[in-house]
Amino acid sequence: MAMEEKYKQLIRVGIVFIVFAFLMLLLNIYLGGPDEGPGDRHTPGFRLTTQPLVLTLCWAVNLAVLRWLQPVLSRRFPSRWLNFYLPGFVALYLTMVAIFGAWVHFDDHGGLLKLTSGTIAVETLALVIIELVLSRLDAARVRLENAELRVANLEAQHEKLIRQLQPHFLFNSLNALKSLIRRSPPDAEGYLIKLSEFLRFSLSHTQQSLVTLEEELRFSMYYLDMQQTRFQEGLHYIVDIPDGNRRSLLLPAFSLQLLLENAIKHNSLTLKSPLIICIRFDENGRLLVENNRQPKQQMEEGTGLGLVNLSERYRMLLKEDIRVTTNETFFQVSLGLMPADEDHHY
Repeated sequence: MAMEEKYKQLIRVGIVFIVFAFLMLLLNIYLGGPDEGPGDRHTPGFRLTTQPLVLTLCWAVNLAVLRWLQPVLSRRFPSRWLNFYLPGFVALYLTMVAIFGAWVHFDDHGGLLKLTSGTIAVETLALVIIELVLSRLDAARVRLENAELRVANLEAQHEKLIRQLQPHFLFNSLNALKSLIRRSPPDAEGYLIKLSEFLRFSLSHTQQSLVTLEEELRFSMYYLDMQQTRFQEGLHYIVDIPDGNRRSLLLPAFSLQLLLENAIKHNSLTLKSPLIICIRFDENGRLLVENNRQPKQQMEEGTGLGLVNLSERYRMLLKEDIRVTTNETFFQVSLGLMPADEDHHY
């Protein structure tokens, strides 16, 4: 069974810690230190042998306590001092006595005091480093969990917005169909055929957050053809998007269609004063949807989603907002686009 990631990380940090301490010891010996008889515990050879060993033992004992003893003790002793720090010190102290007892004189020259103080010093340093590593790992885990929750929340919000968008469109389309049935049954039949094609296309894209500009344009042309059946010469549109750019750029699904619907919904369309919609790129490569403003005297009832829906989806999916420019005679919405070769899921 593979070790948990935190223990792997602690082992890597421990190796770096021991190597660094060993190098510092070499530097200390090189710069000059006590050099007594060959049997003395302060000779360079003795220190080079024992001190890295002490650090290795310290790290190994603490990892063993953390891995196997601490989970058991924490059931009875919730305090970190009782389930990790104190057991770690005791285990290290007993290990040090078992291994280095032959060199320690407990009744002479403060041998016991030296062993105890040395164990406390080494253990304290090791615990500080271990806690720092664990804190960083916990913080990284919390960030990852928060990111996963945020993604799940954004996906849920996106699906909610899409579910809101479909009834929003159907509400207006059925109102238009009702009007055409009374005024011109043949036009109503053509409108219904285009509506069915439009819905078939939209249902195949409801699971996608982002679509290519080509797909969104094709989808939007279905919508504009339906509206021309309804308004005839009262509606004109211009699409100035090079074919080469249509497959290489992405935008949130249904965003262009929603802007077209918004323009038609809020403006009057007559033979004498037609609504003119232009779809093009600006100098910065953003998609522009613009139309002349001629507000209706009496606004149609709707669900009130419109630009709010589009703004929310843009902030969720592209991490930016739409840009709206308007005056008394002109209305324009600028949409950001994402290159299709970026690493994403849509």
